Amino acid sequence: MTYPAITSSSRKFTAPRWPTKAFVSQAGTTTRRLYGSKPAQADLQLTYRNVTDDQASAILDHYQSLKGPMSKAGLPSETWDGASTELSKQLDVSDYSDVDWYFAAAPTVDNIFPGVSTVQVKLIGEIRD
Repeated sequence: MTYPAITSSSRKFTAPRWPTKAFVSQAGTTTRRLYGSKPAQADLQLTYRNVTDDQASAILDHYQSLKGPMSKAGLPSETWDGASTELSKQLDVSDYSDVDWYFAAAPTVDNIFPGVSTVQVKLIGEIRD
């Protein structure tokens, strides 16, 4: 089963972080060390407003088919619709790193009125073996 090809109403993205650690000496000098060659742990929150119950159900079905965070979410190109070409390249981290998107939490569904819902999806970009 693939992630439903629905364009989100809004998107909140946190760029992947570089694996670093800061050390502060007794004199107060800070030194940072880089522990890796690739950024990871990106966050992506998608909100789908006023979608049909069938579309909301498709997102929930996809989450269940992956057993939650156990398998790649496999986001479609529609995920980046509405962003410029240059911004889309930054948002789709799989284009420039080994990061893949996984569900960070179960999707939430708010029923607005019969047949219409708002769905929120939280994803995390991770590098896995």
